[in-house]
Amino acid sequence: MQKLIGSILLISGTCIGSGMIALPMVLAKLGYNT
Repeated sequence: MQKLIGSILLISGTCIGSGMIALPMVLAKLGYNT
């Protein structure tokens, strides 16, 4: 059970981290296009 929770936290943390990195790039592209 401990490993399961750890892996879920790791995956969700990675998704949030990559989202934080990708979001400004997407917003910048949208900003430059308009």
